[in-house]
Amino acid sequence: MLRAFFRRFGCPSDVPEDYYRIVRGEMSIADLRGANAREWQEAEKEALLLELGPESARLHAEIATRVKRDEPWVLVGGPPCQAYSLVGRARNKGKLDYVPEEDPRHFLYREYLQILSKFAPPVFVMENVKGILTARVGERRMFPDILRDLHDPGRALGGRSNGIYDIYPLSADAVDGAYQPGEPEAGLSRFLVKAEELGIPQARHRVILLGIRRGLGLRAPVPLAGTDTIPVGKVIRDLPRIRSALSKGDSRDAWQDEVERQRRIVLSALARRRDLQDVADTIRSVEFIDNAERSSLRAPDLRVSLAHADWYRDKRLGITLNHDSRGHMASDLGRYMFCAGYCAAREGRSPSTDEFPSALAADHKSWESGKFANRFRVQAPGSPSATVVSHISKDGHYFIHPELEQCRSFTVREAARSQTFPDNYFFTGERTAQYVQVGNAVPPLLARMVANLTMKCF
Repeated sequence: MLRAFFRRFGCPSDVPEDYYRIVRGEMSIADLRGANAREWQEAEKEALLLELGPESARLHAEIATRVKRDEPWVLVGGPPCQAYSLVGRARNKGKLDYVPEEDPRHFLYREYLQILSKFAPPVFVMENVKGILTARVGERRMFPDILRDLHDPGRALGGRSNGIYDIYPLSADAVDGAYQPGEPEAGLSRFLVKAEELGIPQARHRVILLGIRRGLGLRAPVPLAGTDTIPVGKVIRDLPRIRSALSKGDSRDAWQDEVERQRRIVLSALARRRDLQDVADTIRSVEFIDNAERSSLRAPDLRVSLAHADWYRDKRLGITLNHDSRGHMASDLGRYMFCAGYCAAREGRSPSTDEFPSALAADHKSWESGKFANRFRVQAPGSPSATVVSHISKDGHYFIHPELEQCRSFTVREAARSQTFPDNYFFTGERTAQYVQVGNAVPPLLARMVANLTMKCF
């Protein structure tokens, strides 16, 4: 809701100071609503938070009041991804009574078809996970069926055609123009957009479709232009350095004592491994940050160069938001220490589970199964980060900070930088919910690229 309020003003320079007072903790939401009643009411209308299915009728009524058929508009959205994602499918296989044909989530895209058929927008944009390309129900792949149905939504729903859509891929290497019904399944991977090829500091692969209704004289889109790769180190290096926190009995002194104890444990484990002496030397020589807090509101130093600096920074903000470390178990601090030291000594590579000293192995049933060989992973500063997913809310093992001195996982703000959220985007709720918000999002900078491309079709 707070971000919907922010968007009411179009240009950041027009946003009232009340917004910045809120995120700095100087003002209550109630006072903000009272001082900006009209804008807050508009924000509430935007953020309806409706659930497709039970509340589809209300959603259709809202669309009917907000758009006019003779005016340009774009429908943006996508069906829930749980049935299509690789992780979701792996979980479903583990359920003895799971029947894909009976999982309604496979067919929620038909709610999207309902809107297309009823309102016939000139353009639509649909996004989903990479797994939708290979998802199956029985022996049928879902993605060709979805493309066919999007091509003529009215007929797909058993009614009359209310518009035919040409569906275009947007990836940097897109070829062959619009989708043609019946085209070979092997060529459908061209709908996969790889964010790291577009200057996003994250290896995030998503299927993005752009549909253009025939007969309106609209232009075909020009695919997204590839650009230089941006490593995650170039978008987080200016953030204040903070220590990790302890899950129990946290304090600066307790943390300092614990990391030194973990250093002794790690070095003892490495003493038995001649092949890892370079890692041991790196860990032995590090000076953990002294007198550091577990969180920081200090604003970034504007003298430090930063990729996409103009996109991220807001000079009016004055502080760093959502930049506090979660609590870690003592044993995990040792594993983070080993991983970050390994990454520093081995030119940005993280160790797999079979490279861990046995004394540092986690007490997980799956540790030696090979299924989670990269359960602990450092986000190397010289490469785009791994895909930020909502599971980051559970633990930080897959997002270990590359600076050994800090010995911790990513904060919400660092994950948000990887996702290209502007620094003035304030995540509310419990920290777990904040991580979920970041992980479930489309990178805002990528969304802006798609929006600019879409506008040029009119």
